[in-house]
Amino acid sequence: MANIRVAKRYAKALIEIAEELKKLDRITSDIQLIDSVIRSSRDLQLFLKSPIIKEEKKREILKEIFSDSRVDPVTLKFILLLVEKKREDLLHDIVKVYQQLYDEKMGIVTAEVTIAVEVNNSDKKKIEKKILELTGAKSVKAIYKVDPSIIGGVVIRIGDTVYDASLRRKIQLLREQLIYGS
Repeated sequence: MANIRVAKRYAKALIEIAEELKKLDRITSDIQLIDSVIRSSRDLQLFLKSPIIKEEKKREILKEIFSDSRVDPVTLKFILLLVEKKREDLLHDIVKVYQQLYDEKMGIVTAEVTIAVEVNNSDKKKIEKKILELTGAKSVKAIYKVDPSIIGGVVIRIGDTVYDASLRRKIQLLREQLIYGS
């Protein structure tokens, strides 16, 4: 829990700096790139988490990997600051919080959509349009999952809110109504 609080502070600071410097989109893509590079390499993850490896060696390796215009100098300074403060192990958490803050600023809502069968792009667009109506967001990042146990319909989870328009739920409500009356 304490790690999440620390990650929030770093993410908030980075997003504020990115906005001040008018580099929000650039730094956001840099952060996503750095996170994907680190997650794709088990060796790099172990290297960064190792308490045995000296700070200077970590800084040197990170500079080598992410310099040469791959990332903005501000982003590189931020990553090196994390190493200096011995917080490089929080990078993935910082990226997650940063992405949430960025999405919030840009009016992007993330929705987990569970459907009984795979649907075509036209139906996905209709679902996403409905999500925009429900939330008032500017855009939607929909993550689709197929779960035949819902029988039909759709279940949409946005944060802590669940919109359950599944056939399974309707059958359950009907069953309760028959058993307990109206």
